[in-house]
Formats: sequence, C-alpha cells, structure tokens
Amino acid sequence: MLSLTQFQNISTDSLSNIIIPVYVSYGLNTTTFDKITNLGLSQLSKDDSLSQKIYSYYTYEKKYFDTFIKWEVESTTIEGNYWWYNQNEYEVNSFNNFPQFQDEKQNRQNLIKLITSPKGRNYLTAYYERKQRVLESYEGMRNLAIGLIDEIEQELTGE
Repeated sequence: MLSLTQFQNISTDSLSNIIIPVYVSYGLNTTTFDKITNLGLSQLSKDDSLSQKIYSYYTYEKKYFDTFIKWEVESTTIEGNYWWYNQNEYEVNSFNNFPQFQDEKQNRQNLIKLITSPKGRNYLTAYYERKQRVLESYEGMRNLAIGLIDEIEQELTGE
C-alpha cells in the first residue's frame, strides 16, 4: 500500500485492514534452561564452546530478542490507539457490524485521506519497517536455535 498512489481498484476492506494493528508475540521457552541453571549447573555440555553458545542464546540473545518483541508490542499499541481512537477521519468498521454514521462512500474517502496524510503514511511506514526488523530478529533466533540443535545432536550422537 505504501507504494501506491491510486486506490480505486482496492476494496475498502483491504484498505481498512492495513490500519488494523496486529502483532504476534512469540516468547522463547526457557523452562529447561532455567531448571538447569537453577540447579547450579554451569557446564551444559562436555564441549565448553557449545556450553557457552547455549548460555549466550538463553541470556544475551534472548535479552536482545525480548527487547525487539517489547518494542513491537508497545509500538503496535501506540499505532493502534492512533488508528482507532486518535484520528477523526475514518469510522472504523467493527466486527460486530454496528451501524455507521458516515455513509460508505464518504467513509472510504476519509480512509484514503487518512492513510495518504503525512501522519498516516508515517505510521504505516514505521509499522512496515518495524515488522521487517522484527521478522529479521525472529529469523535470526530461529537460525541460532537450528544451529544449536545441530551441534547438540552431533555431540549426542558422537558425530
């Protein structure tokens, strides 16, 4: 939507969907790591390098990842408050299909005005760019986890 300048061929529902704030907050399950460290076990593997990687994943990397997720949730909440409560252009269509006071055509025009305003575009741009960075963070954590799993399996199988 950010690359468009014309919106005639896009349905009002599709336009409306871009301003609905959405975040997915996946946490990192640390139960096993927490149990091990609470028992005072610092050597997680026979291989010191692997132990250090595991420890780093559940401490440093997790802390960095959690910061991204907190940023995502807080920013999405702020943006959602703007789209739902702090703008006075577009009457948001609820899932309950309550009657709207703006006629459909006027409401669509107001939505387009809202999302093409500098403030609206700035919110959409920030939303898009943040989602890209959060996705990169998820992918980074996933790749680290896959690498650790491979190393742990190699140690367990002796390969």
